[in-house]
Amino acid sequence: ALLKDVKVGQRIAMEFSDTEMKFGEVEICFTRKRDPKKWAWHVGFDDGETYELDPDEMIDALGTYRRCYDAEMSEPNRSTRVAAIVTAFEIRKQLVMAMMPDDYKKYFLQIGFAKWAGSYQGHLKYFPVLFLGPYDISEGPLRQKMYNEIKKAQKTGKRMPRLVYWYGEKIE
Repeated sequence: ALLKDVKVGQRIAMEFSDTEMKFGEVEICFTRKRDPKKWAWHVGFDDGETYELDPDEMIDALGTYRRCYDAEMSEPNRSTRVAAIVTAFEIRKQLVMAMMPDDYKKYFLQIGFAKWAGSYQGHLKYFPVLFLGPYDISEGPLRQKMYNEIKKAQKTGKRMPRLVYWYGEKIE
């Protein structure tokens, strides 16, 4: 792959040691400089960590991902494995969704207003939000935290936590 063709969303893989492989995707491309040796790419890994790659690292990361992808696609039992993964995901999703009351789930993907945490009594501010469920966000640390908070709320009898996307907020 040519470095000029790398776009936001491009999947990459990096080996950090003999035993640690991380997968992620390009989040920001710093490729406006004339000299390609000065280009850089901000990558977010699937585990939540971030890293900035220089051109040599990006070439290696693209090659590593391509090798992993090709190996996975040529695996003889791939379709059976993928079907098992999808089935396991669907079962877990059903179990997680069943843990939540219907009056809680009905807000998922609904627009509403929420009080800004920095507001004080004399100056309440409400902003538009989109209420999200655990499957409205990518798998990763945030979804895992939401699972944990839901379980904790059920055990303690406290109010279920809400995950919201604040409209107008910059995604970082």
